[in-house]
Amino acid sequence: MSDSSLSRSDERIEQRQRVRLIRQSVTKPQMARAELLLARRLWRLGQIQRAQHIGIYLAVDQEISLEVFMKGAARRNKHLYAPVLRGDSLRFAALRSGMTLTPNRFGILEPSGESYIDARSLDLVLTPLVAFDDRGVRLGMGGGFYDRCFEFLAAREKWWKPKLVGVGYEHQHVKDIDAEAWDVRLWCAVTESDSYYF
Repeated sequence: MSDSSLSRSDERIEQRQRVRLIRQSVTKPQMARAELLLARRLWRLGQIQRAQHIGIYLAVDQEISLEVFMKGAARRNKHLYAPVLRGDSLRFAALRSGMTLTPNRFGILEPSGESYIDARSLDLVLTPLVAFDDRGVRLGMGGGFYDRCFEFLAAREKWWKPKLVGVGYEHQHVKDIDAEAWDVRLWCAVTESDSYYF
């Protein structure tokens, strides 16, 4: 491994730690307000209004919650799918009201059952993130699950589907992230106070 790749990796680790520390300092009242503002901003996106099959995430580690958005999706008869880890792969399973959720090896809740949707059949995916930059580079937790699941998007010249929408707090927007060859870029990112298109 070259010195440049080591320094890039170290920079990403430092950036991840720095932003996660800020996120962990968000108070419960701030989280609740941000969640409400985020949901309102998401519903302003025409792509979300038109989407029928939406991938979501179940918040952990003080990520901004999608609970308010999910209630709105239920009222609008949207089909929601939550991520499920199977080995090193990420799949999406239907999320239904009242279904059993169990924690995976990282403590993230997942829907039970074996009924998965092909990632290419999702219209849009709300992706969790640690940080995102001005070019749509997403910095996740470091496992590469989303990048592997959606690597087929990297070969496309145009965005078809699913559109990847990064979701986070405004403080998770950073100027620049050193991109790796395997990074799958976001179509847009939405925070409690702004929307960014790439």
